[in-house]
Amino acid sequence: MRLFTSKLRRLLIFLPSLLITSIGFNQSVEAYQGPYGLGNQKGVAKYEFMLFNGDTIKNGTFEFSSSTLQEDSQMGQTAYEVSGHYEGNKLSDRWEFKKTYLRPSNNTKLVDYKYVTTLNGEEDYIIGQFEDGLPQGEWQLSRYRILDSKVTDTIFRSIITYNQGIPQLSAKIYHQNSSLVTRYLRNGMAHDEWTLFNPNAIEPQEIWTFDHGLLKSIQYNDQEGVVIVPIFNDESLDLQEISMDQRFLSVLSNSFPSLDTVQALNNGIFKLLDIQETLLNGVESLLKREEQRIKLAAYKVKVPTYPFEEKEREMLEKLVSLTEESVRIATGILSNSQLNIAKLSDRETAAYFEATDQINRKILKPMTLMVRMDDQNITQYINREKLGNQLFPEGLPFQVFENSALKNLRTHSYPNLQNVRIADLTNLIEDAYASLNFLRQKLSEKASITIREKAIVSEEALLVRKAQNFQSLVNTVSTNASDHVKTTLTSVQEFAENKLTAYANMEDSENKLNTAKALELCYEDLTKLVTSLGSLPVQKKEIRAMYTDDVWNPFTSTIMSENIKRRITNAYEEVVIPYTLTQIQNNLTCDNSADFSDRFKVIEDRMIVLRDMKTNKLERKLRRKSDPEVTLALLGLNTE
Repeated sequence: MRLFTSKLRRLLIFLPSLLITSIGFNQSVEAYQGPYGLGNQKGVAKYEFMLFNGDTIKNGTFEFSSSTLQEDSQMGQTAYEVSGHYEGNKLSDRWEFKKTYLRPSNNTKLVDYKYVTTLNGEEDYIIGQFEDGLPQGEWQLSRYRILDSKVTDTIFRSIITYNQGIPQLSAKIYHQNSSLVTRYLRNGMAHDEWTLFNPNAIEPQEIWTFDHGLLKSIQYNDQEGVVIVPIFNDESLDLQEISMDQRFLSVLSNSFPSLDTVQALNNGIFKLLDIQETLLNGVESLLKREEQRIKLAAYKVKVPTYPFEEKEREMLEKLVSLTEESVRIATGILSNSQLNIAKLSDRETAAYFEATDQINRKILKPMTLMVRMDDQNITQYINREKLGNQLFPEGLPFQVFENSALKNLRTHSYPNLQNVRIADLTNLIEDAYASLNFLRQKLSEKASITIREKAIVSEEALLVRKAQNFQSLVNTVSTNASDHVKTTLTSVQEFAENKLTAYANMEDSENKLNTAKALELCYEDLTKLVTSLGSLPVQKKEIRAMYTDDVWNPFTSTIMSENIKRRITNAYEEVVIPYTLTQIQNNLTCDNSADFSDRFKVIEDRMIVLRDMKTNKLERKLRRKSDPEVTLALLGLNTE
């Protein structure tokens, strides 16, 4: 009977191929070459096919390529190349998948009278066999590093053996200076010790111990010695079989967020499995729109399961929905350009804005972890008794709002972290949602958020970004600036803040949009001015070097550096620059900020010209003059 069943199975497998073969006698093989979508990639394909009852049946070679250039060419380019073979519309024989990401390097070479920029990046290369549409035999996964347009080394390499789509016995993974040996049962279930070796170490770097798919412990080495972290050891737990893919890695990282497992879950085996999963998923996503869905990451594991009761599931759905809506409200408030400006001058607006920010940081950010777990469909594998510690490692937000003006915000009294239930988390997000609606209403009354014209909202968003960039630049330049330059930077900063505050206090009118645009231009000019102030040390150093000559000293028989035209350089450093900085402090406006910025370049250019001119007469005059305006006039730097 068993022999008959085996023969029947082989006959059934043979029939589709026989059907295609018979079709081939009556149908001519055609070829297609043109636009084609493979997974989410759009490119060009070339393949052979036959038509049977109106259906396209791929049969023969298949080639695909695509290239995507980022909007900013400096961000790089991603290219895909796929080649393989179909038999009766099923993946068959040898297939190759190549993904190359390249970005311009800083290395430019002259080649045949042309400047050529070399490229850096990475290349993923996967090669394997299919049989009857399933992975079969040895598969090799590689990731290479590319420097200066050459493959320099192998970052990652993995070898997996499949039998009818199921990984068999063991797999080997190599990553830089480490190698990992994994083991499986014949059904693809992870088993025994998975050991990570470092060729420079005597002991294994890391060991994951599985028992018929259940991860029992993770062992790794740190500075104090060997650390063994128990994982799933409770014999009473209900277990469920899942694929060893990104979901399993997410279950681990979300189930064990403590410090003991940070090392293990961010490096070592976890990192290698994550890279391998990324490579396998890349192939799966490319093939997902083909005639059959391919599963390459077909290892299996067992994880504890904590089923939801129907009422708990309803609460979880409510929690996810309210969290997503709350995030939308909070993001709308925190990213609103008018509120970012108004909070600078209105205390009540600032208080409401700060309350929104606290809700976002203390409640919404932790709760979005629950949303992610629900999206990944792993909430049923997370121990809910430890959920409180996991989401709120610093404790539940008993007192979120410290401002007494916010007494109307809704709050509950929450239990300690050890007793947190889904119902408690749902109450927490309900409070946050109700509070955010209250805040949105108050801020809407003050700032007319819902009726703002789209043009001015966009303009104010741009204004806020320019103001933030300006402030960041001031902070950077101030770090190494001289005292006089720091005083000038403070003056420029105060001028900009006063302008922004005045704008924030303006009532809505037709002129406000024009004022916003004018203030943007002002910030652009002020940013250039701060950049010029930041360049002063370099400018001074270059001018000192320019006015230094190597002179032969006959007394010492050596070449010495000597400063020349000292009255001119003294006038530059002691009169011209200090006077210009003082003028900026006392007379800065939006209209003249660009002129002040350009003035430093004019001064530098004039000093370059004076270096090679005959200036004996000028130097004599400079000796007798101390008035800054007169000095500027003598140097040819009239401010008019």
